[in-house]
Amino acid sequence: MSFKKIIFFLIIHGLIISTPSVFFFILVQFSGESISTTVSSSSAAREFPWRSQRTFLLCYPQRTFLENLKIYPSLFVFQLFEEVKKELDLVPRSSHVSLGRQNQTPNLECRMYEAKYPEVDMAVMIQVKNIADMGAYVSLLEYNNIEGMILFSELSRRRIRSVSSLIKVGRIEPVMVLRVDKEKGYIDLSKRRVSEEDIQTCEERYNKSKLVHSIMRHVAETLSIDLEELYVNIGWPLYRKHGHAFEAFKILVTDPDSVLGSLTREVKEVGPDGQEVTKVVPAVTEEVKDALVKNIRRRMTPQPMKIRADIELKCFQFDGVVHIKVEAMRKAEAAGNDDCPVKIKLVAPPLYVLTTQTLDKDQGIEILTEAIVACTETIDQHKGKLVVKEAPRAVSERDDKMLTEHMAKLRMDNEEISGDEESGEEEEDTGMGEVDIEGAGIIE
Repeated sequence: MSFKKIIFFLIIHGLIISTPSVFFFILVQFSGESISTTVSSSSAAREFPWRSQRTFLLCYPQRTFLENLKIYPSLFVFQLFEEVKKELDLVPRSSHVSLGRQNQTPNLECRMYEAKYPEVDMAVMIQVKNIADMGAYVSLLEYNNIEGMILFSELSRRRIRSVSSLIKVGRIEPVMVLRVDKEKGYIDLSKRRVSEEDIQTCEERYNKSKLVHSIMRHVAETLSIDLEELYVNIGWPLYRKHGHAFEAFKILVTDPDSVLGSLTREVKEVGPDGQEVTKVVPAVTEEVKDALVKNIRRRMTPQPMKIRADIELKCFQFDGVVHIKVEAMRKAEAAGNDDCPVKIKLVAPPLYVLTTQTLDKDQGIEILTEAIVACTETIDQHKGKLVVKEAPRAVSERDDKMLTEHMAKLRMDNEEISGDEESGEEEEDTGMGEVDIEGAGIIE
């Protein structure tokens, strides 16, 4: 490095450390370029950009960039300092670092859906980032964390007494899209206009999309390719064809060729005559296919679901308990098979539950229905009675937990009322007292 370059670098380094504002002012005057800075995008805060933290890229005049430099100086220092080092050949151009990330590192940030912005009157999942004077700034989790705003007037239909009780920083919940300005990037949202049905639909879609996104991101990171490229070639075409990529991934677990074999992409090449030719090639390479199938099978292998039915079983004949336990219950369990075994359990007389686990919901419901019919025929022979309280249905872990708690409560109540073991000792003598035969009176 020449002596002049060393002196120039030392001067620049001293300016950055001591007076960065003066340094950048001089640099801008020489370059004649404006500085990109962060400003507000909320409709109410547009006149006062220094009061907000919403980030959108705009060009400011040179006379105002110093004010914004006081807000976020570190970003400009980092960018321009790296450019100075690059121009002075202090680092090789091939290994130049831009914004703290190497060029070889794949971009793992991408939205989940092909549309860049959500549609109006659509429920989306958000996470609250900041609460300001007029509303809350949130990030849309399904759209690569682009920012939206919920005004306080859109938090609740009732009178707001405490904002903190309605919305908290870090909370994840569904909201309704009111307005979208695609040119400026403004998204206005509402919490009070989202219905229970919209909440359920949004949560189901988000959970599926989050699983798909996690698989796609892991594949992109493993193979060192951009996540958006993977979505363009695989993810978004599957959304268009199957309604949701989650449905395609379920098929891919057992038959990957039927899902991935039909995906193609266009590649432009220069032909022998020098003309540009467009060719259609498979969108998925063998390497990507193997990694994708491996991750999907690991994350989406079907888990057995639990099917349950609640019944009441009574028999008042002699040896009625034997008829229930030995005959009726065994007949019910015999209706199952190896793939779908049936178990019957006593909750509290006369309530019983029939359960089975299977990968096929319809098959499980059919097997439990046959078990109930077999149990009914057996108990009817002994003049008993079976009443179906809850028909066969798929249950969740929460339902199982509630059943276990209910059985424990009934067991505890049964132990508390276990008979009259101590009642004889505590009984008081409530006779007529001692009789005075001579006085013909009663002595208390």
